[in-house]
Amino acid sequence: MVAGLRQEYPLKLLLTIAGLPRSTFCYQLAAQSAEDKYAGLKQHILTVCRQHKGRYGYRRITAAIRHTGTLVNHKKISRLMNMMGLRAVIRQRKYRPFKGGAVELRPIS
Repeated sequence: MVAGLRQEYPLKLLLTIAGLPRSTFCYQLAAQSAEDKYAGLKQHILTVCRQHKGRYGYRRITAAIRHTGTLVNHKKISRLMNMMGLRAVIRQRKYRPFKGGAVELRPIS
């Protein structure tokens, strides 16, 4: 909002009306234009997820990435997967009712 009206009005006035400190505004501008330092790792995570059809969680993805020779912490993989909205598919077990014979109990004497 402030960046859009910056050409028409003084920055100081806009920041006062918005109640935003100048340092915060400058920090956010720099953060938006900054390059994503985990872009390569995110792409690697997506590749592993697609290879295994979304069945791998963060532990197995971490193991697969480490197997390729990239040193990475499991917590970083978990955080990036949460940011990207990736979750492992949890397969439900097939229901198998017990079909054994009846059990005879001995009488209490």
